[in-house]
Amino acid sequence: MKNRVVVGGIIAVFAMISSIRVSAVDYWWTGNGNDGKWSTAANWATDDQGTPAEAAPKRSEKAALHFDVPAGGLEVTQDIEEGSGTATGIIISNLVVTSSSADPVTLKIVSANNGAGALEFCSPAKVTVASGVTCTLNVAPIYGVTANELKKDGAGTLAFDYVVRSPYNSRPITILEGRVAVLETSLDPRFNVKLAGTDPDNQPVFENRLDNGCYAHLGMAANGGNLQLNGTTMIVGDESERVTPQIDIPSVSDSGTLAFQNERVATIAESAPNYDLEF
Repeated sequence: MKNRVVVGGIIAVFAMISSIRVSAVDYWWTGNGNDGKWSTAANWATDDQGTPAEAAPKRSEKAALHFDVPAGGLEVTQDIEEGSGTATGIIISNLVVTSSSADPVTLKIVSANNGAGALEFCSPAKVTVASGVTCTLNVAPIYGVTANELKKDGAGTLAFDYVVRSPYNSRPITILEGRVAVLETSLDPRFNVKLAGTDPDNQPVFENRLDNGCYAHLGMAANGGNLQLNGTTMIVGDESERVTPQIDIPSVSDSGTLAFQNERVATIAESAPNYDLEF
């Protein structure tokens, strides 16, 4: 099956800068509270030596979070904050996920009330996921700060299973290494995707499993990258976006459709397979 690019859209990138001005702190997940809850202080340490934290990370802090995932995986629940009725807020400056397990493992961060809690990445922020590890975020970012830049590093996978509440805020996500995946159960993630690998033998991958998922922008730089569409239709461009002059389409490893809203110039990577173009 040939891939098909439908060209007919204009897109641009909006970047919103968070107003948060707090100092970063570091937390290490220990799980010593044995309940998997984000808000349990006993689950956290203040250094990699395991010094117990007095309290769990709060929304008033811009936290660098470290997880070492055990064999069998780890699930952390963004639980309901006492007296508020909403999930405990999370602000992340850096998220580092490693594992000493010889087998593939998954860290899953989930909201206790179906994604209605607040997940915020400060600007700039980075998620580093080690090889053999998948980090799945199943929470919703807070409204109004969804456009802070996020960089993905490390050879592992960062998977999104969440919703961006505002349809007109698109989070710029730059993939330096490894894989970023939007799951088929995700809701309207609205990313501005840039593949910016530096190693030609280890190109970054953006995997779309969400049929008719809409993304503000798609482009590549340096040594490019690779798209995996899984037979889906991936819509690039948004009715709210302004004109930009051109978009570079990276390689596509399997069948699927890239549908562009409004007219623009598209440049196909030399390594990409044959396309049917519709204007």
